[in-house]
Amino acid sequence: MNPVLIDKNLCIGCKSCMLACPIGAISLDSEGKAVQKCDMCIARLKKGELPVCVTSCPTEATQLTTLDEVTTRARETSASVLAEVFRAKQQK
Repeated sequence: MNPVLIDKNLCIGCKSCMLACPIGAISLDSEGKAVQKCDMCIARLKKGELPVCVTSCPTEATQLTTLDEVTTRARETSASVLAEVFRAKQQK
């Protein structure tokens, strides 16, 4: 998955993207003229480094992952939860 980047030379500050963003990740820059958002530290990624949010998190709660890894984890979690429910029903 690639980051969504904002071209500040084209942005007119209309805030349409701010209104459309379902998680509120876009805001106006400090000058109030263009929008800004996380770019996944693309300059760091190009150098083979992790984003700052990942390296600065003391509990490793923030991770850089792929969609495939997220999907696999979700399947594994769902399977283990279903197995627990099935076991609980069998014990009754």
